[in-house]
Amino acid sequence: MGGGIWHTPPPAVGGRPRRVPVVEVTGVRHRYHSPEGETLALDGVDLTVEEGEFVSIVGPSGCGKSTLLSLIAGLMRPAEGEVRVRGKPAALGSPRVGYMLQHDHLFEWRTVLDNCLLGLEVRRAVTPAARERVMRLLTECGLEGFARRYPAELSGGMRQRAALVRTLALDPELLLLDEPFGALDYQTRLRLEDEVGKLLKATGKTAILVTHDIAEAISMSDRVVVMSPRPGRIRRIVPIDLGGASDGPLAARRSPRFSYYFDLIWKELGT
Repeated sequence: MGGGIWHTPPPAVGGRPRRVPVVEVTGVRHRYHSPEGETLALDGVDLTVEEGEFVSIVGPSGCGKSTLLSLIAGLMRPAEGEVRVRGKPAALGSPRVGYMLQHDHLFEWRTVLDNCLLGLEVRRAVTPAARERVMRLLTECGLEGFARRYPAELSGGMRQRAALVRTLALDPELLLLDEPFGALDYQTRLRLEDEVGKLLKATGKTAILVTHDIAEAISMSDRVVVMSPRPGRIRRIVPIDLGGASDGPLAARRSPRFSYYFDLIWKELGT
């Protein structure tokens, strides 16, 4: 990484080809219509996310962060511009994309295991190998003893872990995270950030996180996208280099460079 600011991935280094783009957002504008009139939510957004990257998006409330995530997920189409995932137009229900929201939306009448298998059931893909993989993910998330429990028996952090396993069960190439830790208390939030960050790094997933928490964005990300107030534009993209801190988000917060990035992004949001 380094000190430069890029709106697209850095060029090839030393003759090596750069990684394959997973997400390409080009010239995107998006409007919402209501009886009161038209609202321009996004205006001229360009963003490329490479394979294996963790990118966070920060910005003031109403700047279009979640709208951008919904466009990438294929939940809606931009009024102008193009959103592509692996070179194809973003489409609802793509097996390449997993979407995790702030609320876990677990079904209370299904066990934790059955909740985690739900997406596979919908796709009629519950094989012995898939079930074994889900059990392995539950173990990696510290839920191996809770597979037969019901959501009401879990803490908030455990419910979010189960929601993450449900998302990862489909083995998506791209993980979209819309403030998934926002409803948790601070201590649980820090612990879960650390667990999720390490898990995604270990699995090599590409991830885009929407958050209001600057510290969370810095500690988990390869790059932080700073957005302007509505209509949302990309004000700056900050590559994060914490000097080799690779022991997870909690360790990243102790890097001597952490405060530099925090001050930089804070000032960018305030201007």
